[in-house]
Amino acid sequence: MSGVKQMTGVLMLLGLLAACDEGAPPPTGSIEGTVSIGGTGTDGVTLTLSDGKTATTAGGGAYRFAGVEVGSYTVTISGYPSDAKFDATQASAVIATANQVVRLNFTGSYTSSIQGDVAIEGMPLPGGDGDAVGRHDDADECGRVVGIHGSAGRVVHSDDQRISV
Repeated sequence: MSGVKQMTGVLMLLGLLAACDEGAPPPTGSIEGTVSIGGTGTDGVTLTLSDGKTATTAGGGAYRFAGVEVGSYTVTISGYPSDAKFDATQASAVIATANQVVRLNFTGSYTSSIQGDVAIEGMPLPGGDGDAVGRHDDADECGRVVGIHGSAGRVVHSDDQRISV
């Protein structure tokens, strides 16, 4: 009979030890991805997780939230250029299991452009009608246009009012 009592005592002790395992850390995963505008990864964009954590894009628009506990979250982007537009600036993510990686990418485009006719010595660009469009980032720090993407697929550069192809 004493063997049965010992076995019962061991089982009770194991049950108490299992119940006291509340100190184990909760399972975590990660949320990662990129922010790009016009097909180019954009550094310096802020991402905010609904639990309050923040991250900033770097290395070609990449970001990562590590150690995210199991649960449902919303990721919101901010601090991107004012002339950029995104289909969505928020996305949902669910971490359901330990070590799970959820990938969320935010893709946008520029809304402003420089438009006009480009000519070299009065002649439109060869192979096109002379129409050209350039993004805002095609200007240098002084506001001079340094690149225009023409309808013929050529890039025209401006150097103090001189145009070269």
